[in-house]
Amino acid sequence: METPSSILISQNETPITGIVKTDADEIILMLDFEKILADIDPSLALRESKARKGLEGKKLVVAEDSSFLLKVVNESLLKAGATVEKFGNGKDALDYLQTCSIDEIHCVITDYRNAYNVDGLTLTKQIKSDPKLKGIPVILFASIANEALKHQGLSVGADAQITKPEIEKLVELVVNIKGKVV
Repeated sequence: METPSSILISQNETPITGIVKTDADEIILMLDFEKILADIDPSLALRESKARKGLEGKKLVVAEDSSFLLKVVNESLLKAGATVEKFGNGKDALDYLQTCSIDEIHCVITDYRNAYNVDGLTLTKQIKSDPKLKGIPVILFASIANEALKHQGLSVGADAQITKPEIEKLVELVVNIKGKVV
């Protein structure tokens, strides 16, 4: 899996989140469902939170492979006062977490599954099994919530789980999450 061109990503105009080149020289485009849905029917699109306070001075890490969702979540958290470090995959987020002081990180928000490297479940498991990082709260943010996914989230130590259309609830959850219980 390869990341699409940085030109496409930076313009946030593409519904392409990844490119897969097969052994048979085929190219498979991974599409951003949320972006396509928003383009087809804007009333169904994830909207920024209306929260304008509550996260002042809080530093958050967000790992999300959808550039569309990453933008919406980022803007919502910024407007609530947070500083956001954003990543398109769990590996880059984990690499970042391992280089910073955990006392400065309020929480990590990650999707359940993503197309690159380390998905949200794996990222959560790695954070919760790392003696240095395990006190950082992790919120899993899913497009589809069901009992199987909820069970998977619990099994890797997620502190909270929420579905992606619930951006207002996500910001409220981030504001109220209890930090760093080791």
